[in-house]
Amino acid sequence: MYKKKGVSTLIQPYIYLLPGLIIFSLFFIIPVFTTFIYGFTNYDGFQKNLNFVGFKNYIIILQDEVFFGSLKNNIKLIVLYNTVGLFISLSLAIILNNAVMKNVYRTIFFLPVIISTVAVGYMWTYMYDSNSGILNTILKSLNLEPVSWLGNFRIAFYSIVAVDIWKGQGNNMILLLAGLQTIPLELYESAKIDGANRFKELRYITLPLLKPMISMVTLLTTVGCIKAFDLVYVMTNGGPMNSTELIAMRVFKDAFGSGSTHYYGYASAEATVLFLITILISIVQLKMSKNEREE
Repeated sequence: MYKKKGVSTLIQPYIYLLPGLIIFSLFFIIPVFTTFIYGFTNYDGFQKNLNFVGFKNYIIILQDEVFFGSLKNNIKLIVLYNTVGLFISLSLAIILNNAVMKNVYRTIFFLPVIISTVAVGYMWTYMYDSNSGILNTILKSLNLEPVSWLGNFRIAFYSIVAVDIWKGQGNNMILLLAGLQTIPLELYESAKIDGANRFKELRYITLPLLKPMISMVTLLTTVGCIKAFDLVYVMTNGGPMNSTELIAMRVFKDAFGSGSTHYYGYASAEATVLFLITILISIVQLKMSKNEREE
């Protein structure tokens, strides 16, 4: 017979969810809310009494050339990672999909992903060294002029992007490889019978069926590029001349910069703008991905 559920039975699932909700609230909802509030104040991180300044911080952001320079660098990072980086990851995935000893090669290419970003930053900083770095040693052996990889404001940003792509391509490669393995082999066999070559298989079978995974990789990469901080902080700290500075680093410097001057309220406004940009880009990419699946 049907037995009516008691109150304790109805609330039991929510009790199980409570620990996770508490942790989520403490480390996400409350910090986001307080950051949003601080963005309308002149809080410096120390004073107890908050002075609300309205939209003053956001007006200053609109006039802040350093902030927009950081935003420009973030955009360049996203474009380079989703073009050059995606091409490298996709090429590796296609090559390794049917390669001999592919598990060994997957491990080799994935190793940079699991290495600490700080360790990678220091390692490549040494390799980029103008005097004793391996890259300039090779150039000198070829009777070429050494390059200031991290000291020249024209190329420092691209030097760091190269390291970032080298470190992150393995993760995207694994995701794309997983997508490739979901494509039925019968489609390739039928294409071969019809006389299709490798290029046509790639164009008409592989890439169309891999679109959902490519969209997901692009979304994850874009969000990661917006939040990028640690590698740049270790290698250049945003220099030279702010040429490698990203928005997350700009927020960090304004909130916890050296000396006694801290602009926590202004940094909170910058963080809010960064949060809104991330959400907006994510919504646009998810919408585009949904439209592709419906076509």
